[in-house]
This record gives sequence, C-alpha cells and structure tokens, in this order.
Amino acid sequence: MLSGDELLKRGQELYNNGIRDAVETEENIGKLVTINVDDNKFIVSDDDLRPRVAFRSAYPGAN
Repeated sequence: MLSGDELLKRGQELYNNGIRDAVETEENIGKLVTINVDDNKFIVSDDDLRPRVAFRSAYPGAN
C-alpha cells in the first residue's frame, strides 16, 4: 500500500501524463478530478463529496 505522499506523487504523475489533456476543458473549470492510481481511471465532479461516491459506484473494488 502506498503512503499518502506516494499516492499524491502517483496521482500528480498520472494527471500530468495524460489525464490533464482529457479534463482541462472550458466545461471543467472549477471541478475536481478523482484518480484511481491503481488503474488510471478518473472521475470529474462538481464538489468534493460526489467524486468519492461516484468513484466507488463506478469502481466498486477501488480503495
């Protein structure tokens, strides 16, 4: 299991190496991105609680 710092670093790497291009659009300004660092899947959401709920619904096995 990754430490908090390792999770942050991995998430930033994934964001900078592909996710950024998919999510940095005019319609996503001000939204949050939740990234599963195990499989590179992500969800864009309007608030900070919704991504967690949506992510767990979309990817039940994710931690």
